[in-house]
Amino acid sequence: GHIIEASNPKEKLQVASLTKIATCMVVLDWANLHKVDLSALVPLSNAAFAGGATSSVGLMPGDSVSLRDLMYCALLASDNAAANALADHVGSRISNPEGLDPIGNFVAQMNALARNLQMKRTLFLNPSGMDNLPKGQALPHSTAEDIARLTRHAYEDAAFKFYVAQKSRAIHVFRNGIDNPTEIKNTNELLGQDNIDGVKT
Repeated sequence: GHIIEASNPKEKLQVASLTKIATCMVVLDWANLHKVDLSALVPLSNAAFAGGATSSVGLMPGDSVSLRDLMYCALLASDNAAANALADHVGSRISNPEGLDPIGNFVAQMNALARNLQMKRTLFLNPSGMDNLPKGQALPHSTAEDIARLTRHAYEDAAFKFYVAQKSRAIHVFRNGIDNPTEIKNTNELLGQDNIDGVKT
């Protein structure tokens, strides 16, 4: 928990796909709390591809992928549709006092997590970190200091720590009832160098 070195640690910046750390932690916190089996299959609806979200691993509406493999897609391959699919699925299963759509409800949980971790200069607006938003709209942002807090929290979960340490992973995409195993590679090119064992690109 000690800061060894810092440079502009409180500067607000767009954090893009580092957002997916928070996305997967909300999923894991929910799954741990409710004893959810991470091998449970999630059907991908059109909501996973809303807002121009694409899939770097070739996921399509109608596919079914396990919660665990969706997290691998989000964390290793930085797949935006996978992050949205996780949010859509979990967001429809958690308390929703404001009556938001499932993904909006999930993003509210992401911001609640940020508040709980004292990430005071962070705003999440979607599960993927996409920032091609309409002109004039606030952009998602965070700081180096806040992302460090988030990562420290994430590394307390053994599953998260294991996921992000993998250089590649075979995932299973069920399309029309047929299993299509797909190998995905970690986009984190620093993995394995100088004892770097994970987190994210």
